[in-house]
Amino acid sequence: VTPEVAIRVATAYGTALKKGATVTISRDTSRVARALKRALIGGVNLAGVNVEDVELATVPLTRFQVRNGKARGGITVRLAPGDPDAVEIRFFDADGRDIDESTQRKIERLLYLAEYKRRQAPPGVKISSRNFGRDRRYPIVNKFRETL
Repeated sequence: VTPEVAIRVATAYGTALKKGATVTISRDTSRVARALKRALIGGVNLAGVNVEDVELATVPLTRFQVRNGKARGGITVRLAPGDPDAVEIRFFDADGRDIDESTQRKIERLLYLAEYKRRQAPPGVKISSRNFGRDRRYPIVNKFRETL
C-alpha cells in the first residue's frame, strides 16, 4: 500500500460519511504505519471530515475511543500479525465494529468511480490594511524599532 492509495481509500471512506463528521485514527509503532496514518488523515480531511488522532493505540483501544467519543467512524493502521511485510488498515463504524459489507462495497464503488467529496477552501483572504498592515507582518521587528 502506497501513501497515494491510502489517500484515495481514506477520501472514499470520508465521502461515505456525513460532512463534518469526526473519524478516530490510530496506528502501531512501526514507521510505515506512521507514514500511512498521515496519508489517511490527509485523505479524510480532503473529504471534509474531521480527525481525532489518538497517535499510538491498539485496535481494542481505538474501538473503545470510537464507541465512546463523538466519532462516526475509525481507522487503524498496523503491521499485519505474522507478516512484517504486510500492512493492515481497518475501518470501523460509529459503534467501533468493522464496517459492514454494504459500506465496504460503497467505498469500493467510490474508489472505482473516483467520486469523492472534496472540501474546498475559501477563495482567499480579503486584502485590507488589517490583514496586510505594517504591524501584522513583522510585529517583532516593529517592537525592536521602537526600543532603538
